[in-house]
Amino acid sequence: MSHPASGRKSWSAFPACVSLILLPVFASAAAAALGSAPGTCLTGNVSITRDTVLDPACTHKASLRINASNVTLDCRGSRIDAEGRRVGIEIGGKRGVSDVAVRNCNVLNAKTGIYVGLTGSDAKKAQQYSREELYARTPHRIRIENGSVHDSSGVGIYIDDYASEVTVEGTRISDSGSAGIYLEHSSRRNRILDSELSGNGYGRFPELRLGEARREAIAVDSSSHNRIEGNHIHDNAAGGIFLYKNCHEHARSNPASVPRWQAAEHNLIRGNIIENEKVGVWLASRQSRDLGAWGCGDRPYLGNRYFPDYARHNRVEANTFRRVDTGIIVEDDDNALVGNRFVESDKPIVIGAALREQALGKKVERTRIQDNEIKATP
Repeated sequence: MSHPASGRKSWSAFPACVSLILLPVFASAAAAALGSAPGTCLTGNVSITRDTVLDPACTHKASLRINASNVTLDCRGSRIDAEGRRVGIEIGGKRGVSDVAVRNCNVLNAKTGIYVGLTGSDAKKAQQYSREELYARTPHRIRIENGSVHDSSGVGIYIDDYASEVTVEGTRISDSGSAGIYLEHSSRRNRILDSELSGNGYGRFPELRLGEARREAIAVDSSSHNRIEGNHIHDNAAGGIFLYKNCHEHARSNPASVPRWQAAEHNLIRGNIIENEKVGVWLASRQSRDLGAWGCGDRPYLGNRYFPDYARHNRVEANTFRRVDTGIIVEDDDNALVGNRFVESDKPIVIGAALREQALGKKVERTRIQDNEIKATP
């Protein structure tokens, strides 16, 4: 997937109108100048560099940019209406911040609701720094909790490349035009906990998504060692949780594109309730998909249309699938499906990648299936 924040212009450090109840911590003179006038609301592009508490009565017509470490933003239930703006809340941007908390914020109408990452060309970043340096420079130890993201035209919460230890907890993500939560390539050790994701992936009028263009609630794209646990996922366009390795799409047309070195692997999907979906969990969701028009840089295994997908060493455990057409699809090796419950699912578990087997003679192997329960009625 392409970078959601590319082409962003730098933002002013001062909003046109400010309503903050500020904690007594000052990171800079610019932050101190924000003041604390109650009863008015934020507008414009706002830079936050210190602990900040917003007026709960406000609808803030603003984009908020957190570009300092050790900062807590508490919206106290207020709304961030970012209609027509690229992002509602940005964590990082041009700075590799850490130890940031965003609490009780209700973001709506942005292109990307909440963005966590280090902006800039992926290719240039990879040329400048080693992988471990990128992890250190990219936002990490970030918490997003007890809020909501609604009606984003693109992704609801975008966790960009090399972001790590990002926790989304107790958050509702609904009606995003694209995926509800997107874990971008090379991100790792992130957690999505006790949240609700619904109505995502249908597009946004008039740019509605049809057929295979529709998206899932949670996309795990070349991202590893993540934990997705205790969530309620329902009524999304394509399905619940899809794991895959990007085929280095748009390799020739986008100079910033980089090959994916990491697969969607070592992820734990546990204790979620997944309802009213076409597919609940799909491991290697692009193994059998025609990607001929995507300009992939990987080597195909069939024609110039089908590319190897890698989603191994994942564990899908103790989830409940209700009224899901196909509960779990497995199209790569070495995965475990343990203790899941399927209620009113036409196809509880489907294992196999017919095109890969036909072209390469490689069946899907070493899938552990244990203690799963299938019920025809509730």
